[in-house]
Amino acid sequence: MDKLKIFHTYYPPLHTEVTETKLKTNNSVSLNMLGYRFIYKNSHANSGRVGIYVKQGIFFLLKMIINNPLVEDIWIDAKLNGSNSSTVVTVIYFHPHLSHQTFQDELESQLENLDLSSKKVFIIDFNINLFQKSQSVVNYLRSLTTLGFVSLIDCPTHFMLNLTPSLLDHIYTNQHKKIHCGTIAFPISDHHPTYALL
Repeated sequence: MDKLKIFHTYYPPLHTEVTETKLKTNNSVSLNMLGYRFIYKNSHANSGRVGIYVKQGIFFLLKMIINNPLVEDIWIDAKLNGSNSSTVVTVIYFHPHLSHQTFQDELESQLENLDLSSKKVFIIDFNINLFQKSQSVVNYLRSLTTLGFVSLIDCPTHFMLNLTPSLLDHIYTNQHKKIHCGTIAFPISDHHPTYALL
């Protein structure tokens, strides 16, 4: 948590999505951060748990949509940068025990119900390595492309000793204008933070 607070000192974002917090209700207070509201979702599993830090003063509506115990998600509909249009920001933790196809079906179902013509939708995903060109990964990316999404991160995000770097942390958007994005080599964990600037 101290590293995350230091990160926010150097890179103060409007919102930050976190996964694998392993958060329990009795320790949520320790994750509060000055200047941000923390929205989180508990899990019955030992792994996972997701949260979003939203800068104070930003108006947003909270939604939790996917109804599957192996998919943890928080969706917020927020007014960012003084804009009148809303941005749907989503953080998702995909448990590795769930099949890619089941996850893909759940995600497609929710995205098809959103008004994608007027909303910038970002999806921060986890536990699918985009460097593995298996048929399930190809199908997953094809389904998002069909719905009008592009993947913004194309470099390694996960590093472990003696293992090949992998791309497990993703950002997708339905906005096709030029967006500044990438990873930050900041030692919060064995995952590099990803970012996208509108």
